[in-house]
Amino acid sequence: MCEDCDGNRTVRTSNGDVRSGRAGGRGEKEEELEEELEEEEGEEEVEEEEEKEEEKEEVEEELEEELEEVKEELEEEEEKEEEKEKVEEELEEEEEKEEEKEELEEELEEEEEKEEEKEELEEELEEEEGEEEKEKEKVEKERS
Repeated sequence: MCEDCDGNRTVRTSNGDVRSGRAGGRGEKEEELEEELEEEEGEEEVEEEEEKEEEKEEVEEELEEELEEVKEELEEEEEKEEEKEKVEEELEEEEEKEEEKEELEEELEEEEEKEEEKEELEEELEEEEGEEEKEKEKVEKERS
């Protein structure tokens, strides 16, 4: 066995193979275990990354579903608001029609009052004409 300048030992095995290792007795088996451990850790990291990616995709899908639900709710609210506005417009139109109806009724009442006044005036005129006729007849009788 010999030691090179950086602390590695070179050992010849019974079957003639040459192995080298660090001073302090680390053997080939230990190095293999360390490599396996590093590989396992690497695989675990890959698995963890894959799990994180899957979780991320699931969260994104859930968020997209929630977004769709919110959009649908918003559309429903907008439709309700439009329907409400429509109903309010119809109500305003009905109120305007009611006001017009009331105005027409008032005009009709005024026309009826005028008609009554006209009839009263016609009656008064007829009475006056009747009285004048009587007066004329009286005057004619007196003359004759």
